[in-house]
Amino acid sequence: IALLESCQALSTYQCPRTGSTLLHSAAMGVDLKSVRRLIQLNANPNACETTLSGRTPLMYAVQHYAPLGIIKELLNAGAKANFCLNKRSIINYASRGAEGNLPVLEALLDSLGVSKATKAVNYLLSDTEPYKTALDFAQNPQVRKLLIEHGALSGADYVANLRNEIKLSRVG
Repeated sequence: IALLESCQALSTYQCPRTGSTLLHSAAMGVDLKSVRRLIQLNANPNACETTLSGRTPLMYAVQHYAPLGIIKELLNAGAKANFCLNKRSIINYASRGAEGNLPVLEALLDSLGVSKATKAVNYLLSDTEPYKTALDFAQNPQVRKLLIEHGALSGADYVANLRNEIKLSRVG
């Protein structure tokens, strides 16, 4: 932190090769104080890597199981919980697997509000069949329940609904 204090330019520096920032690195750790200080020094909570993955600091934090305090700090600084890129979704990172991360998923969905949360939980994570959403990757019953409460559908059901809407709009 002392180094950050002496050189504010470090807080906004992006690696020319990857586009990652110090906030990307800090978000993966457990040091809330460093994350908070970088944000105070104008680090961008939505900075995207320039590599194919295009991850943001919040994606890093969720993917690497950072403490909930770091997740909330990034959200309070304006990090976009509904950010999706290259078939990757922050909601999916928090939902996937046998455990999922229920407290983080709750914080992400709460930060979005109802309509944005419904759209975020139904982001298609594939362009071809079988279509998948976060619900398809979630195995924890509590995580699945929370996703469904926010309007999540399986990828197949979501695409079927879209196709029905298109048919109805052609008839009407």
